[in-house]
Amino acid sequence: MPQERGDLILRDVLSYAEWVVPLEEVDVRVRDATDVKVVTCAIAGRADFIITGDADLLDLGQVGVVRIIGVAAFLDGRL
Repeated sequence: MPQERGDLILRDVLSYAEWVVPLEEVDVRVRDATDVKVVTCAIAGRADFIITGDADLLDLGQVGVVRIIGVAAFLDGRL
């Protein structure tokens, strides 16, 4: 992908993004300990979804009110 196109995509994504600083880590069982940060930020930011290709996160399915779905499901509108 050309740099210019990548910059446009990044700018578009960032226009919807919100910076989140969680006050405490969520207690969730995950296979990959680094995924706790992702789940913690999603909950602190009151996200509806985590959209990912990470199998460990996808296996969780949902944490609290945050649904975890794959990229293809999101793009196909299978929410």
